[in-house]
Amino acid sequence: MMISLHIFAVFYAVVCHVSRDLCYYPEEIYYGNNKGLTEVPQDIPHEMKRVYLDNNNIADIAPGSFSELSSCVKLSLTKNQLTDIKTDMWTGLGKLHALDIRENKISHIRPRAFSHLSHCQELELQNNKLSDIRHDMWEGLVSLERLFLNENSLVALPHGAFSSLKHCVVLSLESNKIISILPETWKGLSSLQSLRIGNNFISDIPTGMFTHISSLTKLWMDKNNLMVLKKMMWENLDSLKALHLSYNSISAIESGAFSFLSNLTYLWLDGNRLSFVQQDMWRDLHLLEKLYLNSNAINHLPFHTFADLVKLQTLHLHDNELITLNSQTFYSSHAGNWQIKMNLSLHENPLQCDAMLCWIKKAEMQGQVTWYGNYLSSDGVKPSCANYPDLLWDDITFKCPMEGVAHFIFTLALTQEDCFLLKKKHPNIFFFSTFQSY
Repeated sequence: MMISLHIFAVFYAVVCHVSRDLCYYPEEIYYGNNKGLTEVPQDIPHEMKRVYLDNNNIADIAPGSFSELSSCVKLSLTKNQLTDIKTDMWTGLGKLHALDIRENKISHIRPRAFSHLSHCQELELQNNKLSDIRHDMWEGLVSLERLFLNENSLVALPHGAFSSLKHCVVLSLESNKIISILPETWKGLSSLQSLRIGNNFISDIPTGMFTHISSLTKLWMDKNNLMVLKKMMWENLDSLKALHLSYNSISAIESGAFSFLSNLTYLWLDGNRLSFVQQDMWRDLHLLEKLYLNSNAINHLPFHTFADLVKLQTLHLHDNELITLNSQTFYSSHAGNWQIKMNLSLHENPLQCDAMLCWIKKAEMQGQVTWYGNYLSSDGVKPSCANYPDLLWDDITFKCPMEGVAHFIFTLALTQEDCFLLKKKHPNIFFFSTFQSY
């Protein structure tokens, strides 16, 4: 007699949050999303560690609504109707690590409203209706590391607005209506490493602006109204590695404007109004690896413009008004050569293909220059010649000139008739075939 033995294995999936070293079994996650709820359910099992009540109609939270959820570490109430945040809303959530109340209608936060959340590390308040903030809002958030206030209606930031958040590492204020910021705004944020204040209306950076946040490593000030970059703007930012200044109205950069940023690695200046750049702008940026100057109005790059950028690996110059690019632009009189190896972008410039560009072709063939790629081309977008719009960059091989005479060799598969027509259209160029010259 044959006996069939069936073994059933039961596997329990585990959801882990690596950055916080926390794991949750499915039975410890409560989903109350899209239920049309108008209040917090009272039947949430007390062992729940992650509670989601998103996209409901909860306008208020009664005192003690979460008093039985002492194990909860993540609470999400996004896309509800909350308007006023009060202290007694969060009683019982002593172990909470993350509170997400974005996309509500919050316009008022009472003093010490989060004082019961002493273990909370992340607070998401973005996309609400806050028009002002005060330091007493955050009192009690002694463990907070990440605060998101972007997409509100903030206009002014008072002195010491975040003074109780001494452990805060990330602060986002993007997409508000902020006009100006004073240095004392940042008092108390001694641990801050990442600050986002892009997409506001800031037109100037006062001296000493970053005195209280000298530990910054990343700063986003893109999409503001900055026009001139001055040296003293960046005082005390010795630790900064990434500076985003894209899409302001910058038309001038003072000599040595970035000299306080000796550890800067990435610099975004794209989408501004620069018409020229020169060597003394980049003084002391010896560690810079990526520089974005695309989408400006740059029409000339003098000799030695990038000579001090000895670590430069990526240079975006596309969408400007450059006619040529001389090898001396990268020449360093100190090093005695122009050895480069970088990812370069030059497309969308009115380049005149002549002898001045032969060095780029040579560098490309030797692997010293690769072309920046976008979502349309993983191989990189190559430049085009404004004076020969019917020819592709890859169809042209430059033969570097002797005694100032420019030669080009076009490696094209053309009929004799095609060669004749091109010769007629471009009389200063010689075309060759395997068998016959024209």
